[in-house]
Amino acid sequence: METLLAPDLAGAIFCFVTSAREIVSLGTERMKSSTAVVDAHLGYESMIQGISGAYDSIRLANSLNFDSRKHARLHDEALTRICEECHSLHDIFKDIVTELQVEGSTEKKEVLCATPKFVWRFGGHHGLEELDKRLLELELQIDEHIPSYIRSQKESTEKWVQELAEKSRRLNINRSKELQQLVVDTNNAFRDLSISPTASEHSEGNDNIVDQRRRPRSGTFGPGKSASDIIIAFSIIAKQARKYAAECHIVQSLASTRRKDRYQDDTVKGTSPASERPRYPSSISSPSLDHFNEWLENGTGIFWMLGTTGTGKSTFMTQLSATTDTKDALLRWGGNLPVISASFGSEDPRTTTQYSIDDLFRSIFLYIIRQCPSLIAASSLKEWSYLGEARGRQFGDVAFRHEDLALALESLCRVHEFNAKFCFFIDGLDEHGGYNKGVGSLFKRLCSLPFIKMCVTGRPKDTIGDPPTNEPTQCLLLPDLMDGYICHYIDKKLAENSWIEQQEPATYWRRDVFEYLRKESAGSFVWIDLAFSRALSDMKALDDMCDLLTKLKQLPINLQDLLLHILNDVQEQDRDQQARILLLASQAREPLSVLAFSFLGEESPDAVLARAAVPMGQPELDSRCEASKRQVLERSGCLVDVIPSSGARSGELVVFSHSSVRDYIRSTEARQILTQRLKTPFDLQRELCNILLAQIKFHKVGPMWEEGGQIHELVLQFLHEAKVYELASSDVLGVHINELEAIVHQRKGQTFWWWQKRSIEKGESTSTFLELLIRYQLVGYLRWRFKNFPQLVPRVLEMANLLESALIPPAGTQINPELVRTFLDHGADPDYSTDHGHHLDAKPTPWRLFLLHLIQSTQRNDSTQLGPSQDRFLAIEHLINAGADLETPLCPATTNGSGSIAAKLSVEEVIRIVSSPEDASYLCRLVEQRRKQQNVSLSGWLGWR
Repeated sequence: METLLAPDLAGAIFCFVTSAREIVSLGTERMKSSTAVVDAHLGYESMIQGISGAYDSIRLANSLNFDSRKHARLHDEALTRICEECHSLHDIFKDIVTELQVEGSTEKKEVLCATPKFVWRFGGHHGLEELDKRLLELELQIDEHIPSYIRSQKESTEKWVQELAEKSRRLNINRSKELQQLVVDTNNAFRDLSISPTASEHSEGNDNIVDQRRRPRSGTFGPGKSASDIIIAFSIIAKQARKYAAECHIVQSLASTRRKDRYQDDTVKGTSPASERPRYPSSISSPSLDHFNEWLENGTGIFWMLGTTGTGKSTFMTQLSATTDTKDALLRWGGNLPVISASFGSEDPRTTTQYSIDDLFRSIFLYIIRQCPSLIAASSLKEWSYLGEARGRQFGDVAFRHEDLALALESLCRVHEFNAKFCFFIDGLDEHGGYNKGVGSLFKRLCSLPFIKMCVTGRPKDTIGDPPTNEPTQCLLLPDLMDGYICHYIDKKLAENSWIEQQEPATYWRRDVFEYLRKESAGSFVWIDLAFSRALSDMKALDDMCDLLTKLKQLPINLQDLLLHILNDVQEQDRDQQARILLLASQAREPLSVLAFSFLGEESPDAVLARAAVPMGQPELDSRCEASKRQVLERSGCLVDVIPSSGARSGELVVFSHSSVRDYIRSTEARQILTQRLKTPFDLQRELCNILLAQIKFHKVGPMWEEGGQIHELVLQFLHEAKVYELASSDVLGVHINELEAIVHQRKGQTFWWWQKRSIEKGESTSTFLELLIRYQLVGYLRWRFKNFPQLVPRVLEMANLLESALIPPAGTQINPELVRTFLDHGADPDYSTDHGHHLDAKPTPWRLFLLHLIQSTQRNDSTQLGPSQDRFLAIEHLINAGADLETPLCPATTNGSGSIAAKLSVEEVIRIVSSPEDASYLCRLVEQRRKQQNVSLSGWLGWR
């Protein structure tokens, strides 16, 4: 049983019994009065809501934990009997109070209580006594069984609370004082729970139940403590622990789904491009920054820094956010409150992968709720009410959609009290994927609070529209500010170049080169890097500074024209190889290693598949990497750099020298130019998958095969690219994926713990290779596999598990009806019991678990998990046509608001709950047709018999 759930369950039962006894006592008191009709509007509606809410929690908690009856202990069986008694009493009270309801004059449902009628509904005075007796029996059973159960869980409970405190600390949640107090309260509660015999051992003979209930129990608990006192204390502890655990789960889900912050302290060192930008002084003070410094210390809202591509916005923001002056100014701004500052960029510095607005929303929201966790409850996150307010909820995967995150930040705009102040430095807001003017408006509202402000860089107004600020003093043009830094940067490049060092230092040509670069760059560091590198690459042995200046003047001064010039300035015989390198580098989601490019030169496209799966020796790896690195740098000119690795050479990555270079190579113009240079057919996506497979196949077993290691990431990247290939063509990479499966089985065994499958019962579990393919929804490959390799079709139990995985995908993904149909067409039985899900249903078949999942998602209003209505409709249709069980009703153990869903639901009722009226009408007719067909078949069989 889940830790702390027993006292939480007992607390719910106490709430139930208390509300029920209030109703019984009202009837008992009226019996003592005259028999005249007494008109009194009583608050029965609120009472019955309290009973229903408590009962729902009992029912949910009980259904989640008693799924293995053969191993049930005595206390488990007792709790089951208690819950069943609550069920029976709940139905009695709800039915009677519902019958007594009348429409009030204010059109609200109220109860007109006439004492004789009220008592008669309960079965007279005798009936009231029986109900009171049953309630007393409930209290006695709780007194007898719950304390013993709690005492038996002392060690595990104290350990769980300690681990919760440690997890919160590890996640940097500002809950240390509250969790320390929770640990103390838990220890004190167990101290009050003495080791004396239980209540049942104190009672002797067959005493009257009421007498037993009223007997003092000082020997069972600490001084002055009764059973109700101790259980209520534990119930309060459990409620607080559930709240803190839900906070941890939401923070952990946000942290695991967001990308790393650009300027985090744990950023891998040495990953900056070879052409380093200037490092600005640790203390920035210039007349141009006076407005900014004033804003840091006293200002509010958003400070906007504008600059064109390559003008050093990212580098400037990096240094500016880290200077001592900035930190000191923010501390003065904070006053008595702590100040949290964080910096975010539009792309990952290690992989140059572009971040999205959702990534930015996650990071900002995460920083705020880590410092102010109490704001989660005010953030309108539906996950909070689902996880934090219902007993027994399992903490499954949580997916945060754009709408959820935007609503959460919007809700914070209405909060008037924070326990800290926040300053966020955002680089390239307009370059984040999915940016629109609505994002700027949201940030403007968020920064209207006195506790939050932002410093943002972006491109000029004529590119992105009006920046989200109305204050002219809170807008700064970077080219005007950066002139001094540009001069310093050019001086550094001239001084550190080995060829220029050999020239006469006093020559005026050097001064002319300096002035030309400063003037024509227009503040663009990228243009200086590319133009300087391109001109130097063409210098001959006898050339001098005059020749260098001449070559610089021959280059375009527009950045895009310069990129086109560099792209065209390559020998004819090298153009094919250059095109392959640049196309491949631009196609990959993540930067490729230098080892990957070594497989571009293979004579046969199937050379990787033909070679035995034997890891390469270190000499071959070094030789391949060295030759590949030299070829990449020579063919691509200065458009790409190679990031050095602290480990083996195979870890060196090929990246574009700047994001503007990458964006240009991905443009339609550049791709057309490069494609025309290919001398032989070149399937870019297939080749990308081929070289990813090669890196996995020929890498030796070691730390890189562990979770989060290089091979782990390569496998996931390969499957993503295989999915892209499958969608873009009518072909599948069947042989490649089969080869990958064989390699992984050879190196890691039949199951691999670092590939985690969504599980209903647990947050993670081991999975087979096919379950990993379901995660990436490789429908075409699975059809090809089942058709061409019938001996590889799984047996009935595994097929049931796979079908259930396809029907209930992981958080953040949606159901694919074609994937469902593929498994059904190849023998998956929707009515065969899976090997998990017994806590939700007595017979956890894929069909029944799917319907329960749809009900839960509908109640949570989780459109992410429900998926598009058309996909949901097709999946249900496929399952009905495949012969799914249409007769056995479902018993969902979930709630919707304060009342409980019906104890049993037919298939038609479930369909109407989870589908639109039009879809439900069609599906219900289909269910009826299938029933008739089954009845006709059954009648024919019986006639034959």
